[in-house]
Amino acid sequence: SDLFFKHSHSCIQFSDAGMTFAEPDSSTVLCDYLVVGAGVQGLAFADVLIGSDKEATVVIVDRNSQPGGVYNHTHSFMTLESHSYYTGVGSMPLEAASSKDDMLAYFQCTLQKLLASGRVRFFPRCTASADGSSITALLNPERNWKVDVRRKVVDATYSRVKVPTASHLPYAVEEGVNVVAPSQLSSISRPFFKYVVIGGGRAAIDTVLWLLSEHVAPEQLCWVRPRDAWLVSKEMMERRKYADSMLAYNETVADLQGHESVDDVFLKIESLGALCRIDTETMPSMFHFASVSKEELGKLRQVKDVVRLGHVLRVASNRIILEHGSVKIAPGALYINCANSWIRDARPAVPIFSPGRITLQLLAELTASTQNFAWSSATIAYLETIYPEDKQKNELLLPAVPVDTPSQYMRFCLAEYADRLWRDRRLANFVMNSAPGRWRCIGAADTARFFKQQEVRQSLCKQNLSRLIETTEVATCRPHLEVPLVLSSTVTTALNSPADSPRTRSTASSEDLQDRALDAELVLRDLEELSNITAF
Repeated sequence: SDLFFKHSHSCIQFSDAGMTFAEPDSSTVLCDYLVVGAGVQGLAFADVLIGSDKEATVVIVDRNSQPGGVYNHTHSFMTLESHSYYTGVGSMPLEAASSKDDMLAYFQCTLQKLLASGRVRFFPRCTASADGSSITALLNPERNWKVDVRRKVVDATYSRVKVPTASHLPYAVEEGVNVVAPSQLSSISRPFFKYVVIGGGRAAIDTVLWLLSEHVAPEQLCWVRPRDAWLVSKEMMERRKYADSMLAYNETVADLQGHESVDDVFLKIESLGALCRIDTETMPSMFHFASVSKEELGKLRQVKDVVRLGHVLRVASNRIILEHGSVKIAPGALYINCANSWIRDARPAVPIFSPGRITLQLLAELTASTQNFAWSSATIAYLETIYPEDKQKNELLLPAVPVDTPSQYMRFCLAEYADRLWRDRRLANFVMNSAPGRWRCIGAADTARFFKQQEVRQSLCKQNLSRLIETTEVATCRPHLEVPLVLSSTVTTALNSPADSPRTRSTASSEDLQDRALDAELVLRDLEELSNITAF
């Protein structure tokens, strides 16, 4: 029989065929909060708001036909960055999820629960105006509803999390080259002699592991990794071991002697088993909290053809042109683009609370353990329910951009020691006891162990972290501001290529010279586009 759910205040119906839109009773929609985005951030916010404020009403709008945000568009063989526990909402802890289907089913159940409250409506396949005054059907601009938002518009899309695609590439592609996104791989039904994976993050890791599981030989893989990444050990994400790793980290920082670098600290954490890297001969410059098991790490290390020449600038029929050189690839290879990093494209942190608006973002003090969007959004929702003044709320919660590098991670660790949100007893109590937070995850006993240790070591840890960050001379924790510097050095490399040398000029082929000229042209174009970026 059909699984059917409909509430008199909801705007969708559930059945085993999916979701269908049910017209609202009038042309004007009334609500206290208009939440734009039905991904993990929007749902986590609405979950806490509805649970804490028994009078609040919420309208949720999303372009997708079902909740789940980015999970609607990612590859079918995706794995989570961290334990699934950190992805769920507070009232429905997500203990175990291992696939895209698991996540989407969970978000549907979460939305069902919200709709059952009688105080939540959902408008799928719709968009909201920037000021929240109207909702419009995605495929029919003539069908719209006025919205009377009594309190605030909640932007759950500001973080702009994206998945790699084949239609919006960060590099040029010559006509006739086969380029696909990870989400398209499962539909490919013919073999290729070579598979070139472009990217070094979570999507690339998933793609390599999936290709190996599909019986592609390691020798058939070429892995273009612009940057190597530090990875979190999945074994250490288990609840008790996770607590031990946090304690070990504090001891590591407290024991610094003053001459160490950020790399030295990460190497020490690696020796404790909390972190790992695919190539132990290469020092990673990226840290996105991606996690792998020992078994997965062993499989990833089977791929020996690894290209480390910076970011890809152009894919030609017989070669890849990168920032610091080129690599020949025989025609006919399949290129899998995993390089669209939403972290490098992250928008700057902005005040969370403003008149008539809430902008959901990561919180600095909750980011040192994992980039937990759900926990951050839930905490923002709770604070919204206990204080009326935006200024007071902004003083307690510090927004943050996602972590991109080891140095930026250290900055977030220092922010955690700042104790901003611990100044308020009610807020601190919520953070300590709320799911999907890390304290609720590890349990009361291990939480007590951690804070007892921190009470003794906190001053020393803050001092050592401050000195460590100062010595690394990291000017900002906003990753996208580093991009122009990289491209600037690339322009110098491209324009002052070995063609300037008489000896090289006589031996370089015309094809090589054309490639170098195109490299420079592409980089200059990128710089021109980046010139519009405002420095923060």
